[in-house]
Amino acid sequence: MDEVVDCARAGWDDADTALRELIAEFAACREPAPAGLEGYNIRLVRPDYVPPPRPHGQKRAGNIMRDLTMIAIAWGIIERFGLKPTRFQFGRKRRASACSIVAIAMGFDEQAVEEVWKRYAPRVCPWLMAAKRNAEGNQ
Repeated sequence: MDEVVDCARAGWDDADTALRELIAEFAACREPAPAGLEGYNIRLVRPDYVPPPRPHGQKRAGNIMRDLTMIAIAWGIIERFGLKPTRFQFGRKRRASACSIVAIAMGFDEQAVEEVWKRYAPRVCPWLMAAKRNAEGNQ
């Protein structure tokens, strides 16, 4: 969330749009927004708010959206097929993992996909991670 807020504050339109949609979703559900999102919302509604200038160069939002897509696909694979997010790297049996399948499907290096998973998954979907741990504990 913090990285997306930073991108929106730096002028990335896609990040700003995503945050505004999240703000609307939390409001529609009458649920409290996370602190970072609430802070961004407060900044938006201030009368003296001036949007930042649009940045030049490559759109960082494209990389974030790609990374979030990787996380979403990996999570779907984990849910649907019960695979582990990453492979166990030692031993002879190297079973497929959600990240290995995403890497093949999207044409990326598996280690790069695993790094994206480790970087974003705990922050992007902590409630899903907690639900998975609870489900494993109940079996």
